[in-house]
Amino acid sequence: MGWESFLNKKSSTWRGLDAKTQASITTEKAAIKLMVENTSIIKRPLIEKGDTVVTVGFNESAYEKLFTK
Repeated sequence: MGWESFLNKKSSTWRGLDAKTQASITTEKAAIKLMVENTSIIKRPLIEKGDTVVTVGFNESAYEKLFTK
C-alpha cells in the first residue's frame, strides 16, 4: 500500500490545513512528515497480518473476508 492509503483527506485535520500545505503533500516524505506532526490525519484502523497492512480504515466487506473463515 502506498502512503496515499494512510492519509485521511476526509478528516477535519486535513480540511483544517491551508491549501498551500495540502498541495505540498505530493511525495511519501512530505506525507510522512505531515502524519508524524498530525497523527489524527492517519486513517484508522490499520489491520495487519504478519508484517503486512492488509486493510486501512473501516471496510465491512474487507473485515468479513479477513475474520470469517
